[in-house]
This record gives sequence, C-alpha cells and structure tokens, in this order.
Amino acid sequence: MPERPQETSRCSSCVLPRNTKAIEFDDTGTCSLCSAARALRPETGDVVRAGGDLEERLDDIRARGKGRPYDCVVGISGGRDSTYLLWLLVTRHRLRCLAAYYRTPFTPDAIDRNVRRLVSKLEVPLAEMDISQEYHLRIARDLTRLWLREPQPVLANLVCAPCKLVNREVYRIARRSAVPSIVYGGNRFEIYQLGAAQSTQAVAAHGTTGLHTLGGATRKMLRLARRGVGALGRSAELWRYVPIGFQSSILYINPHTPWLKLRYRDIRALEYFHHTEWVEEEAEAALREVGWELPPGANMSWRADCCLGEVKNRMFGKMNGITYVDAYFSNLVRAGLASRDEALRRLATEGRPSAERLREACRLLEVDPASFE
Repeated sequence: MPERPQETSRCSSCVLPRNTKAIEFDDTGTCSLCSAARALRPETGDVVRAGGDLEERLDDIRARGKGRPYDCVVGISGGRDSTYLLWLLVTRHRLRCLAAYYRTPFTPDAIDRNVRRLVSKLEVPLAEMDISQEYHLRIARDLTRLWLREPQPVLANLVCAPCKLVNREVYRIARRSAVPSIVYGGNRFEIYQLGAAQSTQAVAAHGTTGLHTLGGATRKMLRLARRGVGALGRSAELWRYVPIGFQSSILYINPHTPWLKLRYRDIRALEYFHHTEWVEEEAEAALREVGWELPPGANMSWRADCCLGEVKNRMFGKMNGITYVDAYFSNLVRAGLASRDEALRRLATEGRPSAERLREACRLLEVDPASFE
C-alpha cells in the first residue's frame, strides 16, 4: 500500500515537515529533535518532564502570602493555558489570586469577554497592565513592513516585542499590591516551538525546563543579542528599534531574566506546569466550565488569544518551512501525549490557516493579506 501523502512530507516519528530549513533528518526520515529525545530518554523519548514538587511550592506561596491581600498574582491573556491555570489555582488549590491582564491591539473581542467572564465567575480581582496599545501597534506595523521587505528571524521576533513588557508589568503589579509570588501558566510543549533550530547536543544538554533557570535564561538572552547585533549590521533602519529590542530580548524576554530576578528579589515566580503534568483534556474541560468562547476564525483553542499569531505562523512558515502548530503537535507526540496519527488528524483541522484571522491582523497592521500568500 502506498504511503499517505503526509507520511512522505513529515518526520517519520513526529509531524515536523521534512522541507524545513531549520532541522536535519536522518536516512530513516527521523528529525534531529526526535533523535535527541530518544538519546536523552531512550525508554520514552520524553524530553519535557514536570518537576513533580508542585504541592511543596504551593505551600511556600501560601506561607509567603499569609497576612497579605493575595497569595499570588497570575498573568492571564484570556487564552487557553492562562484560563486553565487560574481555574486550577482557584478551584483546586484555593489560592487567593489577583489576575493581571493586558489587552493587546490583537486581542479578539471574544477573548476580552472570556477574561471578564472568567474573573467574574471565579470572583478574582482584575488588574489591567499599563502598556500603550498605540505604541504596541506602531512597533508591530513597522517591523512587519520591514520583514515583508527582507524576511529575517530577528524582525519576525520583534513584531511582538511589546508583549514582552507584560513580564515587567506583572512584577510591577505584584510589588504595588504587596504580593510576594507570581504564578505563570506557560505550556511546556510550546517552549521549543521552533526548536527545530536547536542542535541535538543542545537539546540533550539542556532539555526544555533549563530555559527557566538563570543559566538557561542567560544563554537564550546571549543568543538573541548576537542575532540582533548581526541584524543591525544588515539594516540601518533597525537602529531605531534598539530600545524595544533590548527590553524584549534582554530585560524582559521571560519572567526569569537576571534583571527581573535582581530588580524584584523579594518576589518569587513559579512556572506551574513545570512542576506538574499539563493535561490537555482537563484544560479543555475547564474552558467549558467557565464558558470560554473560541474567537471567530480560530481553528484551535491554543494561541486563540491573538490574531497576530496568524501572521507570525506564516512568517515562520516562510522562513523555516515549519509553523508553530507543526512544532507544538510534534512536541506532544515526542512527549507521548499524542500519537503521530492523532497529531496528523488534528493538523488537518486545527492546523489549518485562518484567512479570517489573517485579514483581521493585516487590517490592524495596514498591510495586504496577499503579502503572506
């Protein structure tokens, strides 16, 4: 029986496209990420593992929050993972949470309604972040236009650079509200979204959770800084974006940067799903319980909180031959949370490009959607 078409164009173990420019494939059609995972954990191939010490860390948050107005600040976007996180913290762990929220220029109305419905249902106070939407939109427009003239990874990353300011704002809200702990709900399976560019040695040496240690954060920061310096040499126009580039790739690229740890030494940040298993079925059940709505045009709940993601997906697809969705489902397969056949089935529906979300993002960016075809 001849192979199905998708079998001939994707990794024989996960679902990464074989035409990607960022990954190597061996003679069996297996990508270097799958090979690295097997080398690291031969019995399961699981590179991404939870720490398993969640209750101990939550007890610490409760102890630190004693006598304070809240136990923790929780950053929420209105998307699937942050909604699931807040639901868990309130309903399962009974923590007193303060939700911190930034509505970006690219946040759909349905997502904004999700946020307000969620905090109302869970009776959680909401603090909105002080980030300029006008500034955010200007940066996104300028960098998108530069990318359309000369597609470069640095430019694609800078398109959403203002979102990194969220990491700064969550700390500010925590300090202003006298809250000593922050809890984040980052999905471990999206850390190496385009980890195709990572070598076998790097994956085997550092895994994925290492990105949130001080050493891991510093290594990532230095890699981005080197790329940024190289891009400045190729484009004089980029010099005007050095300030936001420095902030987004050095100071605030994630909640665990050396600067944030130094500036807010009295505040501890916990990556919840790095210390317990992330269960997709339970996440989806939590969304149903709180009345979460999928925005128009979105084909999956993951990353539904930002229509700019449709543009970013096409940018990285053009540059690397791989999209965020390809990498996300491949990580699930590699971790044993989905079979390859299931991932292929889901890619056929959830992985479909959304013309509606692309049009909305391009309307805000003031560019022609045909530019991304």
